[in-house]
This record gives sequence, C-alpha cells and structure tokens, in this order.
Amino acid sequence: MRNIDSIPVTASFRYLRSELPKHLNKIFSKKNHWVVVYPEQELWLNYRKPRPLQKDPYYYAAKMNVPIISCFVEIKDTNKQEKLHPEFNKTRWNLSIFLGQFFLL
Repeated sequence: MRNIDSIPVTASFRYLRSELPKHLNKIFSKKNHWVVVYPEQELWLNYRKPRPLQKDPYYYAAKMNVPIISCFVEIKDTNKQEKLHPEFNKTRWNLSIFLGQFFLL
C-alpha cells in the first residue's frame, strides 16, 4: 500500500509497540532517509502558538539511535494585505531550530 511516502500512525499500543518500529527501521536502514514527525501530534493550519510536545518521537529516535532536529515554525502577521484576500494580512514564517543548547532563528 502506498501512503504518499507517509507512515500511518494510530493510537493502538500494539501498533506503536510492534508495527511502527518496523516501518521506521525500514526507512532508517536506507542511506540519507529522513522522517518528519510532528511531536505535538498534528500540524494545524495557521496555528500560531507551540503546542505541548509528546515524548514518543524522541523515544523512537533514542531507541533507533538516530538524530533529532527539533524545530518550530512560527507564523507572524505583517502589516501588508493579501492581494487576493484583502481582509487578511500577509504572513511571514520563521523557522526556529533547536540544536542542543542553541537556537537558530
């Protein structure tokens, strides 16, 4: 089954314990393959604040001995109006990357 190169995830403990690690190992066994995880459990369109992170992505990364690059995308309004939708302001996206004790902004 093809899932547009995504790994299906459910809240089932059996799946998380036995099936998900198999999928992750298959990906990490290939050179230069990455997995993008939203540790707050989902990506919300146009959501402005960070949500509490869940420990599971970090658990699997530690278990499989793969690095983590923690980041957060912050959406900020500008004072410029959108051309097609003047009732909305244009936005600017800032990517913050956490590397150990340092933040890259």
